[in-house]
Amino acid sequence: EPFTQGEVSKLGGKAKGFLRLTGSLGSPVLKGSISVKNGRFTYEYLKTTYRFNDKIYFSDGEIIVKNFKLIDENDNIAVVKGGVFHDGFKDFIIDMKADMKTFKVLNTTAKDNSLFYGTAVVSGGFGIFGPIDNLNISATVQTNRGTKISIPISSSNTIGKDDYITFVSKTIQQKEKKPIKRSLSGVKLDFNLDITNDALCRIIFDERTGDIIEGYGAGKIKMEVDTKGDFSMFGDYQVQKGSYNFTFLNVVRKSFAVLPGSHITWSGSPYEALLDIKASFRKNTSLLPILNTSSASDANNPAYFRKYPVAVILNLTGNLLLPEIKLGIDIKEEDYPKDPVFLGVMGFLSRVRSDEQELMRQAGSIIILGKLQPEGTFSNVQASSVAGSMGELISGLLNQWLSEVDTNLEIDVNISDIDPDANTSVQTRIGYALLDGRLRASRSDNFGNPNQSAAQSLLGEWMLEYWISKDGTWRIKMYNRNTQNALNNSISTATNTMAGFSLLHTASFNSLKELF
Repeated sequence: EPFTQGEVSKLGGKAKGFLRLTGSLGSPVLKGSISVKNGRFTYEYLKTTYRFNDKIYFSDGEIIVKNFKLIDENDNIAVVKGGVFHDGFKDFIIDMKADMKTFKVLNTTAKDNSLFYGTAVVSGGFGIFGPIDNLNISATVQTNRGTKISIPISSSNTIGKDDYITFVSKTIQQKEKKPIKRSLSGVKLDFNLDITNDALCRIIFDERTGDIIEGYGAGKIKMEVDTKGDFSMFGDYQVQKGSYNFTFLNVVRKSFAVLPGSHITWSGSPYEALLDIKASFRKNTSLLPILNTSSASDANNPAYFRKYPVAVILNLTGNLLLPEIKLGIDIKEEDYPKDPVFLGVMGFLSRVRSDEQELMRQAGSIIILGKLQPEGTFSNVQASSVAGSMGELISGLLNQWLSEVDTNLEIDVNISDIDPDANTSVQTRIGYALLDGRLRASRSDNFGNPNQSAAQSLLGEWMLEYWISKDGTWRIKMYNRNTQNALNNSISTATNTMAGFSLLHTASFNSLKELF
């Protein structure tokens, strides 16, 4: 293991055999063979662990194996030939080839390799050649069930990331997303992949918000990483089944189904891939808002009040980092009765196709609110419904942004219950941790609450907690709370306050004997 310069770890097992050491201290020669039982090692770059029970041969300047059986964690076998060659146990060079069948060759996370990561189970040929500090790893393989590969395109530490879809005019330009420059030196990869439809592929735009395209499909992909860390991809991947997780303001998340026939083509940089993705978000909703139901007979016709499937169609084409985005609305004829709904639906679809602003608004309403809206009346949509939905969005956005200012700071702002026609309040909570988290203070209030007195509004609800023991099993707490009950409410709408002090002890146990 010391000779592998960190490329191999957890090397172990029991060896038995005969070895003869000759030569000089500067250039020792080791000859013989050993049989290894319960052998094991982890290849650090791929994070794969293997077992073996086989024979290893030593001769002048080489350590070789012959039809060596390597076993992965799922008990699948790869037959390995070749060995490690050296000059007096210096200047090590690896030259090994493997024939694999449903064999795990990758088991990494984003922390291990930011270029690509995941699990790869493959059948085919695999080779490693070169000095340990400048390895060439090549493979010509077909993927098998259990393969899950993720390719991060870019990441962001702020909440200001542009979403793919924004419900604004085309005149507002999107900022270009810039891929993060990554480096990986000392290893050259050359993978020829025949991806089958039982392998899951994920393209990650933002892991934190869940902005990901993933799916099952097929294609022939060539992946290369040179010794400078430059990552290249070539080939075409046809999606057969998948999803695109749409995020709005990093708060609302909706899953679009990627439709068959969608594909991604690479011809060099993975960040300059060409998209041709078509995805659909379907929602069962009433068609009544877009239909003309002025007559009395219409008002009693049950066809108008049923819910029918309505789809928002998302088309992403062009450059992966800055695609052209088109939205559409699809209401299929076979999903609703031709009489009396047909003419109204056809008229609506014709109008939104010629009015991009109306199309974007209706699509946004389906995605976020889950329903269609009367045409041309978005300014008159019920304030409670829009304020509630957008309030939830803005609340989540504010809370995330404010908490990023200081990791010890916790701020919750809830404006989702604001009603413009009533004197509702903005609910807030501010907390801070001191002394490595052992002292915690928080204050809550309802700004704008008409039932609060001036003193109550100034003081608010507060709580002070101190962990007497480091593990928090013993704590003391002081608090001030606003209270209301049925008796008080019958006399006055004003909010009363209550202060208190408590000593808390918590313990976990599996039996009463452990408790006492």
